[in-house]
Amino acid sequence: MATALPLLVALSEIGRETGEMLPENTAALVGAGVLSVLVFPGVAVAIDRRLAASRDPVETRLEA
Repeated sequence: MATALPLLVALSEIGRETGEMLPENTAALVGAGVLSVLVFPGVAVAIDRRLAASRDPVETRLEA
């Protein structure tokens, strides 16, 4: 995921400079990328913690 945001910024800049993208669309695309980089990891951790708390301790020991 670390490469996704710089790629979005570069592609948006190219699209804006060539006239293929409006500045508003460029800002929305980069903003969505920033939001996904900030939000999705936290959501994944919260889901993982919730799933880990609901696992049966005996089942977890048997898997290890």
